[in-house]
Amino acid sequence: MCQVTTTVEPLTPQVLAAMLLVLLTACAASQPGTGRTVAFSLLDDDGNLVRVPASSAKATVVDAFASDCEPCKRSIPALVARKADLESRGGKLVLLAALREGESTDDVRKVLDSWGVRERLLVDKAGTLKGATGVPTVPATFVIGQDGEVRWAAPPGASAEDVVAHVP
Repeated sequence: MCQVTTTVEPLTPQVLAAMLLVLLTACAASQPGTGRTVAFSLLDDDGNLVRVPASSAKATVVDAFASDCEPCKRSIPALVARKADLESRGGKLVLLAALREGESTDDVRKVLDSWGVRERLLVDKAGTLKGATGVPTVPATFVIGQDGEVRWAAPPGASAEDVVAHVP
C-alpha cells in the first residue's frame, strides 16, 4: 500500500488534485498486482496490428522504452537475453517504443540495432501505453495476464531476472 503524509500548507484544490494524481500513478506503477485491466492494439514495425495482452501467452511482458532512455540501453538487451526463459514460463515479450516528437520507427530501429536488439517492435505514437496503464513515463515494464490484468509493474531498476520471476 502506498501511503503519503504531507504538512505543506496551504494547498489549492488544483495543486492537491495534481499531487494526488501523481502519487496514485506512482503508487500503482510500483505495486505488484495492481489489478488494473488493460487491453490495447498497436502497429508493429512491419505495419501489423498487434493486440496486448497476447492471447497466445499466459502472460505478456510489455517493456516500454524511448530511444534516448539511458537505463533502457541496459535493461532491454538484458530482457531480450532472457526471452527463452520468459517463453518457457508461458510469457511473451513485447517491446513498445514511445516515439518522441519527430522520431520515426526507423530511428528507433537503428537505436535498437546499436543495442544489439533485433526483436519485433510495437510503436506508440499517440500515448496508448500511458492511456492504458496510467504511467506517463519510460522505462516501464509490466507483466500482464492473459485476462488483461496487470499482475506486476516493475519498480525502477528491476532486473531481467525480476521480470522473469514474475511471469506465472
